[in-house]
Amino acid sequence: MANTQPAVDGCLVLTLYGVRELKKTLLCEAYCIVQVDDNTNKRIGTTMQTCRGAVAWNQCFEMTVSQARELHLMVYTWETRGGKHKVSSRATVNLASLINGAKTNDTFAQR
Repeated sequence: MANTQPAVDGCLVLTLYGVRELKKTLLCEAYCIVQVDDNTNKRIGTTMQTCRGAVAWNQCFEMTVSQARELHLMVYTWETRGGKHKVSSRATVNLASLINGAKTNDTFAQR
């Protein structure tokens, strides 16, 4: 089955400011991974920050995309006691809709 969403080519510049409403513990760290479509070679990630309910990354990333349709954002937590990575939250953004001026809330699809 072919993907009917319009594709995007060019340079994608993304700033990740932070995340709110995370578990408040001193034994947990959080980081975010951003992936283009299902291509694991097109991934970027933030630094790990201690979870205190909110995390401020303020990191800017740049990547070249070709025939890109979706941007997947995944927030992971790292439990220092158990040594486990856990997906805390994830969302998908339709790139063509975002570029064409759709409201941000209309372009996110949580999984």
